[in-house]
Amino acid sequence: MSVSCAAGEQPPPVVGAWKSSVASIEFLDGGKLGEVSLLPAMCRGDASPTAVKFTGSWRRGKLDDAGPGAVAELVSVAGDLKCERFFQYGKRDGQDWLQMTGVDAGQEAFVRK
Repeated sequence: MSVSCAAGEQPPPVVGAWKSSVASIEFLDGGKLGEVSLLPAMCRGDASPTAVKFTGSWRRGKLDDAGPGAVAELVSVAGDLKCERFFQYGKRDGQDWLQMTGVDAGQEAFVRK
């Protein structure tokens, strides 16, 4: 995964709590994650429909083919799942959203709580 951040660009406003119908993630100031609840498949785990709690850290980033967003380093509380995921930032009809890359293309976007 190639992540870069060009100088002079305004970073996307990802700090805050985000939710989809099956998952949630909170990006805190200073690079820490708050409450994170994701399906195991979102972190290359099994296809269980039961959400798993994660902890970790994040940083702003940009993928050349996806645009700006946040890179999250995730570790399940149980310690059995570990992954890095990019959350692409976007805005549509005045609504901020984050879309996980590297997960099923049909994955629903996260919106601000």
